[in-house]
Amino acid sequence: MEFSEIASISGKSGLYKILKPGKSAVVLEAMDATKTKIVAGASHRVSVLNEISIYTTTKEGTVPLADVLRKINEQFGSDLGIDGESDPKELRAFLKSVLPEFDE
Repeated sequence: MEFSEIASISGKSGLYKILKPGKSAVVLEAMDATKTKIVAGASHRVSVLNEISIYTTTKEGTVPLADVLRKINEQFGSDLGIDGESDPKELRAFLKSVLPEFDE
């Protein structure tokens, strides 16, 4: 699956697979076990993962999320040593180890 096929919806947790993009709405399916389908219209803020970047202190100013995720996978594989419940300081330290130039 490509990053261009995965989306996030502002205000909703989790990631969604893009099933059918359209001009006025997008049909999405939750990537969790529920497989809930949602029709996201103009009132929803949908972000496709390949369009998300992380701010950095470099001349370019950003790094695509896909590049950061690939780097995490290369360095740690499936054993990250942290999760969403980890302390915010631990999460920042983890990101700094992967992307030292990220803009805090």
